[in-house]
Amino acid sequence: MDRASDSKSEGWGFESPLACINVDTEEVKMAQKVEELNKIEALKIFFRDSKEELKKVVWPEKKVVVNATWVVLGITIIVAVVLGAIDLVYTNILKAIF
Repeated sequence: MDRASDSKSEGWGFESPLACINVDTEEVKMAQKVEELNKIEALKIFFRDSKEELKKVVWPEKKVVVNATWVVLGITIIVAVVLGAIDLVYTNILKAIF
């Protein structure tokens, strides 16, 4: 029994490959190897380009990094103390209510 025709392939000499696919396993293996090599090459190019881009980065001086670190630590401690105080106040209020 033949396949039903569709409007896109009717009369154009097109035969669907879905009717019978005969694929040589060696061809499939070769195609997979080529695809794998392409992925490996793409990965090599990605890392090479990344390395080149990192060379262009202007890194901050040690003094700037140390100062920024102290600022972050200081703000973190202040926020922790404020949140702890708020938590303590709300805990005592809720204990008094319930």
